[in-house]
Amino acid sequence: MILTKTRPTSIRRRVLATLGAAALLTVTAANSADATTKIVTDTGWQSFITAGGIGGASTAGPWTFTTDQVTKVTVTDAFCHGDEFRVLDGTTILGQTTDVVSEFPECPFTLFFPALARADAALLDDGFSQGTFYLAPGSHALEFENVALWSETSSGTGAFFRVDTVALTRADCRDGGWAAFGTLFENQGHCTKVANTVASAVSSAG
Repeated sequence: MILTKTRPTSIRRRVLATLGAAALLTVTAANSADATTKIVTDTGWQSFITAGGIGGASTAGPWTFTTDQVTKVTVTDAFCHGDEFRVLDGTTILGQTTDVVSEFPECPFTLFFPALARADAALLDDGFSQGTFYLAPGSHALEFENVALWSETSSGTGAFFRVDTVALTRADCRDGGWAAFGTLFENQGHCTKVANTVASAVSSAG
């Protein structure tokens, strides 16, 4: 069973959340015209806006990419403490961002220049819901769904994610190291098999 949460309501909350979403919208407007957004790994933070209330998804997703490397997906909320997300790759649920406490009705808003600097600042604040997820080499379609919103009247929010390649080696799999990649590997042997595949891809590319 998938759990969701609701928050208290407030006109003030709606005004503040709208301000935050409006600021982020200037960054995501170019992407929101398409139902699917293609991205490239190792290009830094990507911004997204969700809609549809609890269970609603990003307005520009899914976010697709293909890679021959293991990748790390980092997700962070960045506006009002209390928003949480479910992260999916296609129909596979990768997990949820951290459970956080809503600061309703407070929602301090700080303008960042450039706007993406907000993501780095938010990542240092554990009051924002965050998560790290690992993906095997291949083609992927990321999507982000609302699990909790700062208030139950909110239809969506703004947040950030980035996809970075990981230089996986066989040594990373030893001595329990395979477990550091979340749910990606079943055991050391599985990790080693993927590391060998990655090494072959790098060798072929060279």
